[in-house]
Amino acid sequence: MKVDNKVTAKLNEQEKQELYKNARAKAWYDGIWQTVGKCVFCDLRDKYIIHEEHGIVLTVNIYPYIDGQMLAVPRNHIKSPKELTERQWETMRKFSYIAKKLIRKTHGHKGMWSLLREGGINAQMSVSDHLHMQFIPFDNSDLATWNYRELKHTPLENAGLYKENFKVIQKNAIKFDEKYSSGQLLNLITDCIFKNEKGEALLIKRCEDHKIEGYDYCFPGGHLDHVDQGVFGSLFDEMKEEVNYSIKEESVKLLDSRLSKITYLNDSKYLGVEMKNSENVLWNIYYYDKVVNSSEFKAGDDADSLYWIKEDEVDKFKGISKETKEILHKFFSL
Repeated sequence: MKVDNKVTAKLNEQEKQELYKNARAKAWYDGIWQTVGKCVFCDLRDKYIIHEEHGIVLTVNIYPYIDGQMLAVPRNHIKSPKELTERQWETMRKFSYIAKKLIRKTHGHKGMWSLLREGGINAQMSVSDHLHMQFIPFDNSDLATWNYRELKHTPLENAGLYKENFKVIQKNAIKFDEKYSSGQLLNLITDCIFKNEKGEALLIKRCEDHKIEGYDYCFPGGHLDHVDQGVFGSLFDEMKEEVNYSIKEESVKLLDSRLSKITYLNDSKYLGVEMKNSENVLWNIYYYDKVVNSSEFKAGDDADSLYWIKEDEVDKFKGISKETKEILHKFFSL
């Protein structure tokens, strides 16, 4: 039986649904997608849509490989993941989680494949080159058959070939950040300033493997890695790790909060190439309102060593950023 869009156009809704149901198993799909003549992902039907957030649609696959198969599809005609915003990419990741839970609850399958499909010269006309992610329930290994290629290189040889081209990674990592990063994603960094018995403020000298572009010294602190950890919990952990000091929450006060951009220098010594990583951050700087004993502090984790800076050293001190100097002046004026 030959099935194409001329045939399906004559069917009623129930007849169409029955045809859609087994189009793959009965080899009708090829005749259908080759005659659509449009990008179906640009013309999604509301009746198939399950959920939508931030311009990403969670929908069923009309021609599934297996019962329960779903798709995450951007509303706008995006060809590559590089065109997704950070929020859209996070939404697709979120939909993957939701899809797996839905599949298990509805169809009883514990496994799921996530397949990201980009456009290309062999892209089907029915989806053109519209980026989408398939969520495929996995019940048995015979669901998909791969046509394996005889390889020219061993795994170790392939690793060597990619390492030889590591500058491609370096170049395009920077290019991606400059060209495609929307800057919507903000990471929270919390730092803390201490004053010792001599009236000096604490700085840490960062380890070689954790240097930040533009300065060698900074305040002890770090990223908030887990929301459930809380700002104080994160700050407490960072102080223990970097300067070996236990802080009390009631003595921590907010000094400054600002949007900033920091660039990390990751020295890939085994490849002999230096990589740079930039991120936009919300930078909260706290101060400890009790005078501390400097002998109780010890460098660890990202901190190579400690330095207690005097107020009259700030402007001429090398190795700290302009922002760090502004914050130190604000601290010393308290």
